[in-house]
This record gives sequence, C-alpha cells and structure tokens, in this order.
Amino acid sequence: MTWALSIETADQLLPRGLSSHILGLAAMVDSQSIPVTLFTTVSVTDFLTGSANLGRSISEQDSLDALSNLQRLSLVSIEPNSGMVHIHPLVQRSVREVGT
Repeated sequence: MTWALSIETADQLLPRGLSSHILGLAAMVDSQSIPVTLFTTVSVTDFLTGSANLGRSISEQDSLDALSNLQRLSLVSIEPNSGMVHIHPLVQRSVREVGT
C-alpha cells in the first residue's frame, strides 16, 4: 500500500517515529476539520509522549513537525489560513482498520 510506505517515510523524518502516531490520532477524529492546535495541547503531547515511546517528552514543535512531514508526503493537508488539518477519508479508514 502506497500510504503505508508514505507513513514509514514520514516516521524516518525528524522527529523520528512520531508521524505515524499523529496520523493515528488524526484518523480517530473528524477527517475534514481538525484544528492544528489540537496537536499542540498538553493533553495530546502528553498522550504522544506515552504512546510513541521515543524516550523523551514530545513538544508542541515536535507535533507540528510531524504534521508537516505528513503533509509533505500527502497523507494530510493543512489549510494555512484556517489552520485546519484534513485527512482523506480513505487514508483515515485504512489507518483505522490497519492501525499504524
């Protein structure tokens, strides 16, 4: 699956190993209207720190960098004016069914 290769590639970019966790979280919420700010909240960065097992705390910037990696590989799109993240419904469904 092409999207799976893209996720693997995103996870190789800095911050390594975080993009798949961000995508997994994005797949669990509304695919068309996710505020970028959701990924920088203390609750989400704490959750990512625990679930990503990277051996360090996840910062707001780490979350934004991981989102940027996902956008770079066309797994999500981010509207610069509204600050909304969008994930294609087929990517969302695949991530939900297979997991990341």
